[in-house]
Formats: sequence, structure tokens, C-alpha cells
Amino acid sequence: MHNLEQILSSLPNKCGVYQFKDAYSRVIYVGKANNLRQRVRSYFRDEKADSKACHIARAAADIEIIVTDNELEALILECNLIKQYNPRYNVLLKDGKSYPYLKITLGEPFPRLFITRELKKDGHKYFGPFNPAFSLREIYGIIRKFWHVRQCNKPLTGELTSPCLNYHIGKCKAPCAGLISKDEYREIINEIILFLNGGYEQIIKNLETHMLALAENLQFEEAAYIRDHINVIQNLRDKQKVDTLTDKNLDIIALAVNAEFVLFYIFFVRGGKIKGSEHFIPSAAYTRDKSELMASFIKLYYNESFIPDEIIADTAPHDAALIENYLSGLRQKKVAIRVPKKGFKYNLVVLANKNAELTLQNKAEKTRVETEKLSRAHAELTAALGLTALTRIEAYDISNTSGVLSVGSMVVFEDLLPKHKDYRKFKIKTGTDDCKCLAEVLTRRFTRYIDSNTENNSFDFLPDLILIDGGAAQVSAAEAALLQFGLNIPVCGMVKDDKHKFRVLYYGRGETELPRGSEGFLFIVRVQDEAHRFAVSFHKNLRSKEMVKSVLDDIPGIGPTRRNALLAHFGSLEKIRIADIEELTRVKGMTNAAARAVCKFFDQKRD
Repeated sequence: MHNLEQILSSLPNKCGVYQFKDAYSRVIYVGKANNLRQRVRSYFRDEKADSKACHIARAAADIEIIVTDNELEALILECNLIKQYNPRYNVLLKDGKSYPYLKITLGEPFPRLFITRELKKDGHKYFGPFNPAFSLREIYGIIRKFWHVRQCNKPLTGELTSPCLNYHIGKCKAPCAGLISKDEYREIINEIILFLNGGYEQIIKNLETHMLALAENLQFEEAAYIRDHINVIQNLRDKQKVDTLTDKNLDIIALAVNAEFVLFYIFFVRGGKIKGSEHFIPSAAYTRDKSELMASFIKLYYNESFIPDEIIADTAPHDAALIENYLSGLRQKKVAIRVPKKGFKYNLVVLANKNAELTLQNKAEKTRVETEKLSRAHAELTAALGLTALTRIEAYDISNTSGVLSVGSMVVFEDLLPKHKDYRKFKIKTGTDDCKCLAEVLTRRFTRYIDSNTENNSFDFLPDLILIDGGAAQVSAAEAALLQFGLNIPVCGMVKDDKHKFRVLYYGRGETELPRGSEGFLFIVRVQDEAHRFAVSFHKNLRSKEMVKSVLDDIPGIGPTRRNALLAHFGSLEKIRIADIEELTRVKGMTNAAARAVCKFFDQKRD
């Protein structure tokens, strides 16, 4: 505390960002302040023992500050630092998921259309986010069926080539073969943009005019195709019944709070239609101040997501004007944050708020049921094994195929819930014997524990229980591995029946049964399945890489450098297999002779 007192006494009365750090120099909270001295010192004057400020002050061992010229600079720096460090006391989005967008590569002479989860400032046009994802797949399918834009990423050099299969089956206009001009192709792209912006009525009107002209010219087959096109767009329009009376892109955000959770609910409005919704539950929310929560969420969420014209919220965020300036800078276009009191936007906020409250109630009930199940499982397991607590459990599994390429997995459960970031994989070096493989994995795992000086990764904590996939032999091998480190950790074997399903625990030189169907029994089944799944997925990945590596290494003139370049360029062995000499020579380091060798090799394989 002496060091903190010195820091607190020397804080400047200036604008900037502050970072609280724990005893291991990990950033636990990032904040901004117009006056660093007043704001940071206020954390140590908070009189409420359970407040966010009090939690942070108790956990802090050091404070670092960065002075900025103004509040906007401080806000930008705060967002970047939160993104970099993921501090435990800042509001963090729990799932970290990215959402699908449709991307049109407007920077290309003949733009392509594809699905992406990366939103970049690259001069191209993005539409989304789409949630649920199946709505995107439906729209993407409609565009591909009726507008026939190119899908390949083959460079268009101006040299005419033969059109590919997509042209012959009516899925592409073949710009690579010069069968459509840039102006004609751009008209198609403009119509797709109109469609994605919700301009259904104009598109239907244009298509009906075209259909009638075809019918007058007795081109009935083509007219029927246009009719089908119109019907599909009308059906899609009718599905989106909520009209917001505006053509702007809006996000409607509602906030719901109870004693356990904070939940944000968003409606995505694009082109005047509600295109989807999503909810977020922050993994850390040590405050119930709605204004502060809304500000934290908006700053964090829109740091990486599509920024609409307006953000309509049920709660005014703290520093709303400053956040507007920040988002406008990111978007390079004016962004407004509104809290409506009447009108259709207010009605949308009320609807979002009802959904937020309902979702929060469902979450609370689900959590209550899951907590009761976990509590029963914990009581059953500790009673059966004679243990007092099971805070951390580690489970191990070994996987190989026909005695080849053994791998090991370590999965971790804390408070009987999976802790995915602590999972670890092992490439085994000592053969394929299960017991020896297990001994190697545990030896490597606990060597890392002994050698480590931090508390910052999966190997730095000791488990209360080790679960092994196997019986007496595997348990003995695990105990022998622990003995060399002087560790006395309970080891328990998960024994399977003749159908490879969990049957009984092997513990203390004997079998310990759990009532079939009990919460304790079901928990062990989940652990065993998870350890096996993690090991098998790693094993399949390695086998796939080894197969590709061995096949390409058999080609004369293809060494490690060219092999890696081919894989990086094409992404899969199958794409390399079907590539022609021209495509192969575009890969860095590939000569005509090397490309011919690849084609010859796969031609012989096909023969």
C-alpha cells in the first residue's frame, strides 16, 4: 500500500487514462478521466464495501497513468487498452463472437460477393450483421440464384480465358471470358446493393416491367424465370413485417439488470426492416449504474462491429456526446445516439426492453436450475470420493489410430464448469502405450507447474482431482508420475463398459459406483466425453496435416518452402490437385517446371 500512496499523491490534475494492475502486473481495470487525480483517488474513498470501486481498490497493487490532450483521445485510448488487455473488472462481452456480413468487393473491376466475419476498412461494401445466420444464407442463396455474380478469386488480367463450370450451369456471367462488360456487370451489382438495402418495391417494379416485355416478345421461359424471381423477393419482403418508417440503419439497444446479471438486447434495423436481434451478457459487471453500463457496452461493442446511422437506446450512456464523436471518427460519418420518448423509435425501444427483460428472466431461471444440478453433482462426487471440495478438476485422455501418432488432451473444469482457455494439447513422443503416454503427459504438465513463476496460465494451478480415461493401470501410471514431483493429488479412473460408455469410477484401489442418471454420474460422462472429443479433434487435425505434408513431399521439386507456399495460397490439398499450370505458377516460388511436376503427379494419381 505504501507504493500506492506514493502514486496517489503524485497524480496530476490532467486528462488521461488510468490502469489498475494486480500483484502479477496484470491489468485488471482501465478507465478514463477528465481529472486523473480526482478520479483515481475516488476509488479509495468509496464507502460501500461491495461497490465496484472498492473491489478494484482492494485488488490493485499498482496504478499506471497515461496523460492525453483531451477527453476524446482518452476515450480512444481507453477502448484500445480494454481490447488489448480484457481487464477483469471492465465490462467484457462474454461470447466474443463475430457476426456474419455480406461483402461486395467494390474496389475490383468485376466485384465479387461473399460471406465474411471480418469487418475491415478496405473500401469495399459490407451489409449486416445478420443474426440468425440462416437469414444470411437465405439472402445469399437468392442473390447467387438470380444475379449470377462471380464467385472465384481468379485475377482478371484482361486476357480472355475459357469460362469455368459456373458459367455453363448458369451461375456466372463469365467476366473472365469477356462475356459481359463492366457497365453491364455494374448494373447487376447496383441492383444487388438496392436489394440488400431493402429496396424490394423498386426491384419488383423493375422486374415486372422486364417480365412483361419478355412476354410480349413471346419469350415465355425467360418471363417465367423473372416471375419466380419476383415471387422470391415478395416472400422475403413479407417475412419482414416490422416497418420502422425510416430508411436509415438503426441499432435499438435495451438494458435489463437484476441482482445476478446484466443483459443488453439489440434489434438490428437495416433499410427500415428489423433484420435480426442478439443479446449479450457481460462477463464482468461490477456496477449497476445503467448509464455507465450502457457507455461501456457501446464503446466495446462498436469498436469492432458495424456502426449504424443511429443508436437508439433505452438509457442515455454516460458521456454520450463524447461517445458520438468517437463513433463518428471510427465510421468517418456522423453517428447519433438517441433516447426517444415517443414515436415509432420509442415503440421499438419498448419492444426491445420487453425482450431484454424476458431474456433475462429466462437466463436467471436457467442459471438457477443449472446451479442446483451442479450443487447436487458436487455433493455426490465429494461424498463418493471422500473429498472436501472440487474447485478445479483436470481430465486427461490419450488418442491414437492403429498405434500411430499418439496425442494427449487436458481439459479443465472449475466449479464443475469447463474452463476452455485452460485446455491443453500434447504431441506424445514416447510411442503408443497408453500408460507410458499418460505418464509423459502428466510429467510434462507438472514439470511446467514446478518451473513456472507466474500465475498466468493453465499449468500454474494444482487440481483438486485428476480424472483419467481408463482403469487401474492408467491410475497407477498417473500416480507414479505425480510421485516424482512429491504431489499428493487424488487420481480417479473413468472406466467404460463394453459399449465404451462410462460405467464406474476406479478410486483408492477399488471401484466406486455412482447412481446411474444422478447428477454426479452425468457430470463424469460430460467430462469423459469432453476429454475424448478434445483429444480426437487434435488427432484428426494432425493426421490431416501429416497427410497433406507427405503427399506434397512425394512430388519432385516440391520442398518445404514450396509446399508451405502452395498450402498458404490454395488452402487445401484438393484445390492444389485441380489447379492448372497457370494457377500454380502464380504461387510465389513456383516455376513452370515445378508446376508441371505437380500437375503430372496428380494426373498419374488420377490414372
